[in-house]
Amino acid sequence: MRQESKRLIQTLGLSIDPDAGVECLTTAERQIVEIARALSQSSRVLILDEPNSALGELETKKLFSVLQDLKKQGISIIYISHRLEEVFSIADRISVFRDGQYISTHMTGSVSIPEIISEMIGKKIENVFPERSKQLTTSEQCLNVFDLSNGRDFNNVSFSVNSGEIVGIYGLEGCGKEELLNSLFGLEKPTGGSIVFNRKELILRTSSGDEPQDCTNPS
Repeated sequence: MRQESKRLIQTLGLSIDPDAGVECLTTAERQIVEIARALSQSSRVLILDEPNSALGELETKKLFSVLQDLKKQGISIIYISHRLEEVFSIADRISVFRDGQYISTHMTGSVSIPEIISEMIGKKIENVFPERSKQLTTSEQCLNVFDLSNGRDFNNVSFSVNSGEIVGIYGLEGCGKEELLNSLFGLEKPTGGSIVFNRKELILRTSSGDEPQDCTNPS
């Protein structure tokens, strides 16, 4: 049993000790061990429901590499996810469900993400998110971020926010967006750059030293 476990783990590209405790493994390694358990039962079909929901970008790439290798070995995979970019990168066919009902199936290369979204919500995407005027009601800037870095998760980030404006920050898991916001809130201290609120530069402190300054209501 131990040798078979070791063989399966190595087949999936891991070099961990089969006797290692689960608590010693990363989230990605635990996910792949679960796949190895399924394969140990001679499973020919894997059903994965949001398998990378807790994985970072590098861990997700590792998982996808394993899934591609399994595909080459003739293993069938049903991959359930709402992250369309990832679905398009790994799937051969895409099926859409809405409100518990089957809607459609497409070959990945014959359909676009906006078309899939329209089928998911039951409306044309332009009707749900109509084009908005790009003209701002004011040009007054209330927040300016200059070359903000923490030396690890994000580097040299600069942007500004006008009064009455909504700015969205988007990225895949592990891209650094959470750490960026933590630095803006004062939960983490950046290693470089500056933050200016209402023309006043903020001094951010972490809980390891002084109390963090409330960036939502600076004095």
